[in-house]
Amino acid sequence: MINRVSDIIPLNDIKIIKKEDTNKDINFSDFLKKAIYEANDAKKYQEELTQKLISGELENLHELSIARGIANVQFNALSEGISKIVDAYKEISRIQI
Repeated sequence: MINRVSDIIPLNDIKIIKKEDTNKDINFSDFLKKAIYEANDAKKYQEELTQKLISGELENLHELSIARGIANVQFNALSEGISKIVDAYKEISRIQI
C-alpha cells in the first residue's frame, strides 16, 4: 500500500530549529565544564538504559545502542579536546620570553 507523504509526516509536527545567538561571551572554563557534564550525563543515561535492559524494563534495544553511541562519541570528543588543550599548554610553557 502506498501512502502519501503528507500522511506519513504531518507538516505541523515539524519543529523549526532556530540558530542560537553566537555572539555570547562564553567563558572557556564554563564551556569545558558543560562539555564534561554533558558527556557524564550521556554516560549515566546509557548506564541507566543498560540496567533497564537487564531488568527487562527496556524493550527497545535500538534506544540503548543509540545512547551508547552518543556517550562514546561525546567521551571521545571530550578526551581529544582535553588532549589538545594539554598539548597547547605544553607548547606555550616551552616558549621563552
